[in-house]
Amino acid sequence: MICGYAKCTDNLVFHHIDSLDKEFNISGMLLTYSIDRLIIEASKCALVCHNCHGEIHAGLMAVPSALDFSAVERPDSLIEWHIGRS
Repeated sequence: MICGYAKCTDNLVFHHIDSLDKEFNISGMLLTYSIDRLIIEASKCALVCHNCHGEIHAGLMAVPSALDFSAVERPDSLIEWHIGRS
């Protein structure tokens, strides 16, 4: 969502926009929660590459807005690729 990186999905992470809204870490709970719960949690996040994620946490980069699933035909596809690589 920041730099446009799209070569390898293994290098993409979900960054929670507001840490107070975070109910769980998406990567660690793929087999624990339903796809609906994962989509809700992902909607609180920005999808960023590892480099941008590090710069966000270091305060070097602004946090992008949350994911907008309204224009996505199958929002679960964002989660499915993440599940498939676990």
